[in-house]
Amino acid sequence: MIQQTPPLAVFALLSVCALAQGQSRDQGQGPTLLEARRGHQTKILTQEGYTADGPADEVRREPFRLVHYESPVGPLVGYLTHAPKGNRKRPAVIYAHGGFGGIGTWVLKKEIVTAFREAGFVVFCPSWRGENDNPGKFELFYGEVEDSLAAFDYVAALPYVDTSRIYMAGHSTGGTITLLTALAQPKLRAAFSFGGAPNFAVTVQDGGYGNTPYDSEDAQENRLRSALPFAKTLKVPVLYFEGDDSSYTKAAYEMERAVGSSRRRFRAFILDEGDHFNVIKVLGPWVAEELKKDRGQRFSLWPKGDAVTSVFRRGMVELLAKQVDGNPKDEQAWFDLGVIYLAQDRYQPARDAFSKAIALRPGWDLAHFDRGVTLHCLERYPAAIEDYTRWIDQNPEEAVGYAMRGRAYIETGQFFKAERDLGQARRLDPSDAEVRAMHTGIEGIIKVGRVFLVGGVVVAIFLLVLVIWVVRRRRLKQAAPPLLFGDDSPGGERSWPESPI
Repeated sequence: MIQQTPPLAVFALLSVCALAQGQSRDQGQGPTLLEARRGHQTKILTQEGYTADGPADEVRREPFRLVHYESPVGPLVGYLTHAPKGNRKRPAVIYAHGGFGGIGTWVLKKEIVTAFREAGFVVFCPSWRGENDNPGKFELFYGEVEDSLAAFDYVAALPYVDTSRIYMAGHSTGGTITLLTALAQPKLRAAFSFGGAPNFAVTVQDGGYGNTPYDSEDAQENRLRSALPFAKTLKVPVLYFEGDDSSYTKAAYEMERAVGSSRRRFRAFILDEGDHFNVIKVLGPWVAEELKKDRGQRFSLWPKGDAVTSVFRRGMVELLAKQVDGNPKDEQAWFDLGVIYLAQDRYQPARDAFSKAIALRPGWDLAHFDRGVTLHCLERYPAAIEDYTRWIDQNPEEAVGYAMRGRAYIETGQFFKAERDLGQARRLDPSDAEVRAMHTGIEGIIKVGRVFLVGGVVVAIFLLVLVIWVVRRRRLKQAAPPLLFGDDSPGGERSWPESPI
């Protein structure tokens, strides 16, 4: 006899199974950064290549004051905004500075710091161990994370701070510390890394920054300073911003895939016209403004890539326009402005900006190339060909110049020149499928053209021979018929030979 399992027992059994599966999933994510570091003692071997800044500047008549916060190595220096007026608790931002050595009043003038302060946030700019006159040694993303966690505790203990809305942002090396802190402190509301290194182990393998204080051949030391290996354990929403010229972009996308976009825990925004510095200049103030709206139970700022790109481009136009207004001879600003206009499909102002850059730096190959692209878009193909040629003259081994000039030649109907350029581009870069397809296509057109040309010549020759033959036939028909016998009679009459009979 088979006994039926009571419903309550079934429910309990399913609950246990679900709990076991959840634990299995958690275990599948691996240990967190702090769990992996537990029991590990980093070995600092040298301070060569690292120089600490002097004492942090005192602040006078500024909205910040110099403070000290407690960390595992002792009191560390930092800048904190003055306590706000009123009883309402305020959101706070911990800003991790870039570079090495410490902080000074220069950090308070950063666009993102100014924007957060003006938006009403409590702002704290800490320094780390070994910096300024702080105790401890420079550890390069190890002990500094402990200091960052101490900075969070310091801010959370301020009576006027809303502990449910403590954010962290950082640039460059500060962006790396921000990524690691987000993995270690789940109470952060959100974190914003501008140009941090998601996989520092690769950075070290590529040479590092010239100041590695530990054994760079030790894989565990490198791993425990890298965010990517622990990406699946991330609980804090992180937005990552960087220019497309950075060596960190591949690791940023890898981290995004590791976390999974559906979890809304990590999103990488790689800006095509951005670099390591202009991204935070433009998007830092935008983040500060957007965070003023983040007041719900859960973090709400999760923008789409197109929206961020649009904001960045508009901001870059404003920033660069101010630069060229202040210094009309800044050829780099003119060039960058042209790049942004081109990305916005504003071809006329892009052409003018590139022309300004070329006038200030005659023969600038990159400006000629980008102006060529702009003229191409304006359908001014001969002028575009001239600019592409200037680029090719200085960069004969770069496939892109031949590829673009080949396209322009196609537009002007110069198929043999187009075939030559596309063939050269294909030889220089065999992996470019688009160029290969275009070259194959233009080869086909030329072959068909040659067939038609040969066929046309044959037909023309045939028609010419036919015409000549017809003309001669007509002339023969119009002429008098030849006499069968000579006309030698006096009257001109024909004489017939006498019959022999």
